[in-house]
Amino acid sequence: MRCLSALDGIAIARHPPCEVRYAQYMSAAFGVLTAAADHEDSSRPNFFHRDKGEGWIGKNPFNRRLSKGYHKYFGDKYVADFRQFFDEKVQDFYQLVARTNNVAAEYFCEKAFYINQYDAQQDPDVIFKLYPLGVRSIYLVRDPRDIFCSNRAFFHTGSEPTEQHLRNALDRLAQHTDAMARSYKNNRKESKCIVRYEDLMREPEDALVGVVDFLDIDAQPDKLKSALEFAQNAGSRRHKTSSSPTASIGRWKTELPECMQEHATQRFSKYREVFGYT
Repeated sequence: MRCLSALDGIAIARHPPCEVRYAQYMSAAFGVLTAAADHEDSSRPNFFHRDKGEGWIGKNPFNRRLSKGYHKYFGDKYVADFRQFFDEKVQDFYQLVARTNNVAAEYFCEKAFYINQYDAQQDPDVIFKLYPLGVRSIYLVRDPRDIFCSNRAFFHTGSEPTEQHLRNALDRLAQHTDAMARSYKNNRKESKCIVRYEDLMREPEDALVGVVDFLDIDAQPDKLKSALEFAQNAGSRRHKTSSSPTASIGRWKTELPECMQEHATQRFSKYREVFGYT
C-alpha cells in the first residue's frame, strides 16, 4: 500500500494505523439494505428500529414477496437506485482524497483482509457487492507456511506451544488462506494480478512494474524507485519477525517442528496449488 500510495494515478486514504476502507463499508451497507428480508436473524417488520439498539439497522424487513409488483420493485429499481447512491458517495470521498493528496487519480485503492487474525467473520470480497465487474484485484501472496511462522513469532506469548496448539492455530489460518484461494479462482482473469512477497523482497522494482502494467499507469523508473524508497523508509520495525527479508523466505523449513511441516504442507494445499507454492 505504501508503494502504491506514492504513485501518481491512485487515491489512497492514508490514516495510519488504521486502513480506511470506505468503499468496502459502503458496499457492505449496500449489501445489507438490498438483501431479502430475514425476520429470524435480522430486522422484523414491527421492531426494526429497536431490535439491536440504537445505531443498528438490518435487512429491509419489507423486501419480500408481498406481490409480483413489489417483488419487481425491490429486485430492480430499488437495487439500482441504492447502487447509484452508494457509488456516488464513494466517488465523492475519493475525489476528496485525491485533492487532499494532490494527485490526478484514475483509481482508488483499499486493502482487503483475507488473512485476519481478529475478525474471522469479515467478508474480504464485500466490495464486489457494489462493484461486481469494476474491481481490479491485486493479490499479495506469500508461502502460507512462512505466514504461519511470521504470525507465530509476532504473537508469541513466551510459553512454548504444544503440537495440538500449533495444529489448531494452523487450521485457523488455513481457513483464511482457503478463502483467498477461492476468491482468486472466482475472479475474472483480466481483473486480477498476483504479486509474490518473495519477488517483492528479492526484485522489488520488477514486482512493482508488474503492478503498474496491470493498472496501465504511466510511471517513470525514477518514480518507481522513489515509491519503493518511500515504502521502505515508512516501514514499521515493530512488525519485523526475522533478521532480514531474505531470512523471512523459506523460514518454515527451519522454524517449524518436523511433526508440523508435513501437516502444514497438506493443510495449505489449496492455497499452494492456486498460487504456485510447491
